Amino acid sequence: MNKIFVVNIGSTSLKFTLFDMGCEAVLARGYLERIGGPDSPLGYTIRERETFRTTIDTRSGYGI
Repeated sequence: MNKIFVVNIGSTSLKFTLFDMGCEAVLARGYLERIGGPDSPLGYTIRERETFRTTIDTRSGYGI
């Protein structure tokens, strides 16, 4: 089973997807947007079933 982890990093966002190339399926995907702000959306989905969404403070000095 070959897996590929793809990450897209922009100036204020991070997005990722984990693919299983053996069965051509998406295993997980997620995002963190508006990095550097007080209410940055964070979310991920696992196997299109389990989904988590929240906002976090990503300003300098606040940490995750």
